[in-house]
Amino acid sequence: MLNGRTELHIFDRGSVTVDRYCEEVLLPHVRLFRGAIGPDFIFMDDNAWPHRTLAVEELLKREDITRMDWSAYSPDLNPIEHVWDALGRRIAARLHHPENTQQLKQMLIEEWALLPQEMLHQLVLSESTVRAIKKNEAAIRKSVISGTKLSTKFASYTRDVLLERTERAIAIWIEEQVQRRIPVSGYLIQEKALQFYKSMKQSEPSISTSRAGKEFSASKGWLTGFLKRNALHNIKITGESATADEGAAKIFPEELAKFIEDGDYSADQVFNADEIGYYWKKLPNRTYIAKDEKTANGHKASKDRVTLLLCSNASGDRMLKPLLINKSLRPRALQGKDLKQLPVHWMANPKAWRTTAIFTERFNNCFVPEVEAYTKEKSLDFKVLLIVDNAASHPQLEHPNVQLVFLPPNTTSLIQPLDQGIFATFKKYYIKRTYKFILNKLENESVTIKDVWKQFSVFDCLINVASASAQITPRTLNAYWKKDLASMCDRQYNHSNIDTIR
Repeated sequence: MLNGRTELHIFDRGSVTVDRYCEEVLLPHVRLFRGAIGPDFIFMDDNAWPHRTLAVEELLKREDITRMDWSAYSPDLNPIEHVWDALGRRIAARLHHPENTQQLKQMLIEEWALLPQEMLHQLVLSESTVRAIKKNEAAIRKSVISGTKLSTKFASYTRDVLLERTERAIAIWIEEQVQRRIPVSGYLIQEKALQFYKSMKQSEPSISTSRAGKEFSASKGWLTGFLKRNALHNIKITGESATADEGAAKIFPEELAKFIEDGDYSADQVFNADEIGYYWKKLPNRTYIAKDEKTANGHKASKDRVTLLLCSNASGDRMLKPLLINKSLRPRALQGKDLKQLPVHWMANPKAWRTTAIFTERFNNCFVPEVEAYTKEKSLDFKVLLIVDNAASHPQLEHPNVQLVFLPPNTTSLIQPLDQGIFATFKKYYIKRTYKFILNKLENESVTIKDVWKQFSVFDCLINVASASAQITPRTLNAYWKKDLASMCDRQYNHSNIDTIR
């Protein structure tokens, strides 16, 4: 602690989750204050989602930390907001403003340490703040119990206490399902809410304050209101995360480290290869429109698909020539062109998908010659470690200079470097180049976007694929190996600011 305050804690990446709130705030900081001050310590935080969960409640109870009741939707009563305002003003008053996230983080830490302790006492424990909280004590406690806004002046009726408890239980239940990677639908929320409500009413029938003829039915209207009150929104589950094997993913980095140590491989000699199906002619389905407009007309989504294979090494020093698999080996756009001179390896099968034969051909005729030339160029021994997932199309191949290592089943979305962000970075570069193609055509020719899209051929696609993969910087390639080879990543680059696509 520094003069009655902790060091400033900054969440580097992602948002604040329940686990991060417990592990990065409550345990290292709040528990420390509680131990220093003793039983008179009272902890104040607001009703943000990660603060009011069963896990947090249990931790505070276990550590004997008393928490102040907090009224819903009352940020104006939170003293720390005044501190953030003062900190923001000090950053704005600096002669040189931060140019990136790392600089902003350093400035915040410096200014936090320089904030006068007397100012903190005045802001956090000012007479007006204490008086406002004391004056509104009854309203705050009543608001906490009912879950309504403190500022509400009129209400048509008092909400059922059991319904309030049901909604709190549902909010905690949803969070638990998300942590367990179980998809939650609106229908499932309605069914679970009914179960909770009926169970609570049977155990404590006298508590219910529902009006006659207005029995809770978990209607669609209630669901809409519940989602809005708890700031919940529906998203599409990404990748293969729902079926991922976290246990195997935690063990694999140690096994990989042993392979590398036994083979005496450097970061330049460790490669990862993976494929994705890519709709190369699909426009984004979102756009910006004026506030007074509700909809915007679009275009029918194209189903033209190729399979893209990328391969890079752990140092980020080399991205090998991409492989594209198309349905046709000689589409009209490639008539008269030498396939060997294309900026990508070009192969085909009827479904434009990976097969054992294609992977074997690519391994023997593309991967091995390229890495042999690369190691010779770097004055390294021709020995490499190739990491791939355990897909059925990846056979166990033998080569005296290449050791093939397979990821454990269902761990691709968690630890495969290419899936940690390299493919996402590639897609952003590809879309950016495709947009340039469209804009240039629209500005220079009197055509519609539909006409331009017809002109965009698979040849333009492969040119953009080669350019997009070449644009990914070594720092970005290296950064996404951190879950498997953290030590190699740390000593190669500073990853505070990897590729940003605007």
